Amino acid sequence: MGLKTYPPQQRLDLFGKVKKLGEATEFEASESPLERQDFPFRCWIYPSVGKGRCIPILKLLLSDDCQNNCFYCALRADRGSPRLSLSPEEIFSAFSELYRRGLIEGIFLSSSVFESPRKTMDKLIQAAEAIRFKGGFQGYIHLKIMPGAELLQVERGAELANRISVNLEAVSPQHLKRISPSKDMVKDILPQLQHARDFIQRAGKGKTLTTQFVVGASHETDREILSLSYQLYKEYSLARCYFSAFKPIPGTPFENLSPSPKVRETRLYQADMLIRNYGFLPQELIYDSAGDLAHDQDPKLKWALQHRETFPIEVNQAESEKLMRVPGIGPFSSSKIVQMRRKCKIKSTTDLKILGVNVKRASPFIILAGKKTKDIETQGQLL
Repeated sequence: MGLKTYPPQQRLDLFGKVKKLGEATEFEASESPLERQDFPFRCWIYPSVGKGRCIPILKLLLSDDCQNNCFYCALRADRGSPRLSLSPEEIFSAFSELYRRGLIEGIFLSSSVFESPRKTMDKLIQAAEAIRFKGGFQGYIHLKIMPGAELLQVERGAELANRISVNLEAVSPQHLKRISPSKDMVKDILPQLQHARDFIQRAGKGKTLTTQFVVGASHETDREILSLSYQLYKEYSLARCYFSAFKPIPGTPFENLSPSPKVRETRLYQADMLIRNYGFLPQELIYDSAGDLAHDQDPKLKWALQHRETFPIEVNQAESEKLMRVPGIGPFSSSKIVQMRRKCKIKSTTDLKILGVNVKRASPFIILAGKKTKDIETQGQLL
């Protein structure tokens, strides 16, 4: 398929193309919505949380000219619009200039599939090689693996990048066919995921693997998404699952479908964090009769309200695993509580706040030194 280019009078310089192809990454989920709020850079430079701080990352497509016809996608082949493409050399030049200016500290590099999956993946690898070896860059590279790319290309991508993505997009082969008929989960995507896992396990520390789901386009349930996410964490050692709420795009077969509410994406990220970091199992979470999470309450609070028999718990005695079940207490604050208890009894809500506890959220579910926290606060006001 030939590249549908802009007319001569509309052709863009390098950073004009970078801006356009950066904006085209809108549907490439890579951080939760909460982590992207209030970040001062333009939409094609986004924050990635790492090493205890937000790291500005250039988020860029190699090309937006796609040979696939996914029913939901703005870049599908049959959606007539001018297309752009960058060469590996142009990506290297743009990255080097932005890095030199101190605007970025890493890159997330993806693409539509143009010409063929193998040729597209070759160019992505060439761009990463130029950044690594020609530029001598030792920092963060996140590389997306093209569906249909060869397994040796998956391995080379994992050698070059700190993180690679093999995107499932849907919860089953049947669901994927509903939204992306040309993609084959069993033949192409799952073998890539397995090969990436095996290579990363051999490579040791410093390499991670992620995937992404398009939420709401194939009529999957939250229960199905989270059950598969849990399986992927256990069997494929994934670092993250990302969720992108479906938005209907004019000029696509799904243009008249209802969008997936943004709050659904947020609830999935919250539930996913409970599974990854808090010890929850997907079957423990509270779903409605359709198999979806509540939108009006976050999943941890919903679970706590449905398990009143578990609460209140004594902060000075409960194990860390039980503390993390309390709304307002996370892995960090629960570990700090356990550390402080070894030295002295925790007696005040001020102590809890210093330890990182959201006391307002936690109060209905805890006892502190044998007293409800509201009683402790009242007592403090009388003294």
